[in-house]
Amino acid sequence: RRTCAQFGHTCQAGCQDTPTGFRCTCPRGYSLDEATGRRCQDVDECLATSRPPPCPAFEQCLNTIGSYHCRTIQCPAGYVYDSRQRVCLEPCRPEDRNCNSTNGNSLKFIVINVLPKHNNFTLKIIDARHVNVRNCHYRLLQKSADAPFNIRSSSGRVTIIRTPDPDLAGKLGRMFQMKIKAECYRGGDKPIFRTTFNVYISIAAYNYGMPTLQFLFPRFN
Repeated sequence: RRTCAQFGHTCQAGCQDTPTGFRCTCPRGYSLDEATGRRCQDVDECLATSRPPPCPAFEQCLNTIGSYHCRTIQCPAGYVYDSRQRVCLEPCRPEDRNCNSTNGNSLKFIVINVLPKHNNFTLKIIDARHVNVRNCHYRLLQKSADAPFNIRSSSGRVTIIRTPDPDLAGKLGRMFQMKIKAECYRGGDKPIFRTTFNVYISIAAYNYGMPTLQFLFPRFN
């Protein structure tokens, strides 16, 4: 009979002896990958088949690696929801002469899931009208007070960097928020793309699974 003492090292997470041998186990929020019988994969608690729904009706369920969070995703005051572009848009102000129907301020929501071993990751602006706009400038407008992240930008990309943090263990499994403003140009000083990204970032508790990026869409105006 094969035991955990002999083969437990082949399990990605835990191991449990059984009357006929051993089986690999995973922590809560993960399930065992049936294909390998060794590795752990994320359980998506936000699937429509979840009963009862994990979040109140007025909040969206944000799946993270090994868990989930409930957040209210809606356009802020002064913005309107554009169902065609699926973004929140701020109407142009009369004093903003560079603003028009295509380059007005917009707001997008993103949830990013990373593993503890990932020190940084890159977001690249892709716009349906101007694919791979590279002349973009980014500003960090806001972030959670204890968020272990900062930004660095170059060549139309913004890299979110995980800053050194002696208390990283205390932040695993939590969700943090950042607001990043992007202004993109195609020559001249008139922006063709102005978007604020409301980014929710979660650091998984374990190095199981794969990092993900998902765009969110408001349910309410």
